[in-house]
Amino acid sequence: MILNVFFRDGGASRGKWHHGETRHEMLDLVSRVMANLAFEDSASPWVSPGEDAWFCFAETRYENEGDEIARRPTSFLRVSVNRSTQFGALIWFAEGEPLRDSDGYGDIWVSENPVPPSFDPRVVADPGFPTFHSPRSTIQVSEVENALLEFCRAGTGRRPQSIQWAEGDLAGRRADETRSDVVDGICFVDDPWA
Repeated sequence: MILNVFFRDGGASRGKWHHGETRHEMLDLVSRVMANLAFEDSASPWVSPGEDAWFCFAETRYENEGDEIARRPTSFLRVSVNRSTQFGALIWFAEGEPLRDSDGYGDIWVSENPVPPSFDPRVVADPGFPTFHSPRSTIQVSEVENALLEFCRAGTGRRPQSIQWAEGDLAGRRADETRSDVVDGICFVDDPWA
């Protein structure tokens, strides 16, 4: 299986697919992601929430945006870090029945911190919206890196077991938290009874 990772590397103007087939190439990709993912720039005059990276295993190399749709992998591991606060978060989701059924779990999971920070570490969950992870979903940067390394070592696409998980969604929201987001004066509420 080939590790495919989508992220913006260093000074690149936009993200692209990167690949790892050997253990060394995979370790290099994890190091580059951890070192280069942009985090929230609160001093910016416009919205600059940070970036994420998408990890997956597949039979082939993904070269173009959209390859992941045409040649769907079984699962994705999405990562974000905020090096200024030293916290990050993960979102894992399975697209295929083999992983979903054999794990015995739901489709989308977010990292879980049993002892969350007392402040909001501002870890972006979905840079396009943008949404940010709940502090309860943020973990130390070292734990994020260890989970990525476990994911790469296993090479199966399964959810890393070195951290705890909570059910969530692709925007990084936890299933056990009711929350509303206000963006440009529009309020998005998950709880219809709120």
